[in-house]
Amino acid sequence: MAVFPINQRLRYLVPFSDPGESLRYLEGRRGAGAVTMVDDGEKFGAWPGTDRLVYGERWLERFLDALRAAPWLHVSTFSRYLDARAARRAGLPSDRRVHRDGEWALPPAASAELTAARHRLQDLPDGERLARLLRGGFFRNFLLKYPEIGDAYWKMLRLSRKVHEASAARPRDPRLLAARERLWQGQANDAYWHGVFGAATCRTCAGR
Repeated sequence: MAVFPINQRLRYLVPFSDPGESLRYLEGRRGAGAVTMVDDGEKFGAWPGTDRLVYGERWLERFLDALRAAPWLHVSTFSRYLDARAARRAGLPSDRRVHRDGEWALPPAASAELTAARHRLQDLPDGERLARLLRGGFFRNFLLKYPEIGDAYWKMLRLSRKVHEASAARPRDPRLLAARERLWQGQANDAYWHGVFGAATCRTCAGR
């Protein structure tokens, strides 16, 4: 299994900053070996204002042109990168999340303290690096902070057991196949997490 960590700074630059700023950041990371950019597809036309920015103002075209014009930059697919370089071992964190999830999972007062600490670190020369060490709360605290989400989560797990037990006895039953499909739809992460974008949103899958 190969792991490519997403670069947080590049996530916020693309597509909301001028392509030149992204190139300057990448040039400063030339010793990193590789920088991975993977993000939400809706940022390229579905989010408010992004259709005008990305296509109307030709941000995407200008960004790709800037990548092609940089002689020191080599754009690659994951497979080509793996073929060309020896892999190194990596230790993964105990939970998969972006740092905002740790903030949102905390009680309001503690979340405000964490946000303030992160802003204070940003004033230091190496503040961006130090801020990555602030983890916040455990993502399962969402189930306690928002009890209605906890109720939905545990109900989904009970239904999951029932569907799979029944499917083991009648694997070709069309009603059970349909129920399994609906169960998988109910395991989508957005149904279980609260965030700043609205009723429930986050990037950590809580379903299985």
